[in-house]
Amino acid sequence: MTQETTRPRFEVTARLENPSSEEPHDVIGLSPSTVTFLCSEPPGIGTEVDLVVHLPALRSSVRAMGRVLFRNRSEPADLGVQLATVDGNGQELLRRYLDQVLAVATC
Repeated sequence: MTQETTRPRFEVTARLENPSSEEPHDVIGLSPSTVTFLCSEPPGIGTEVDLVVHLPALRSSVRAMGRVLFRNRSEPADLGVQLATVDGNGQELLRRYLDQVLAVATC
């Protein structure tokens, strides 16, 4: 018998501002400088993209512009974007969110 650990669930989604689909993409990696997310049709390496990272746990969104660092077209297809500019207090929101996630992970 396994013991199940209950932890808060943090929902984070990202979407390209000009995507081929209107659906948000699930984030699989996040840091103050990069975001990695599932994307069925990732643009080419070096492509500049606009992102909106939704942080429901903070009831906030972060708008950013970045450049594609890597892409994987194999299923599950994913895309890595290095953030070049982050609007407003976006860096602080990302840090607060990551601090929350790390605090829960160490409990």
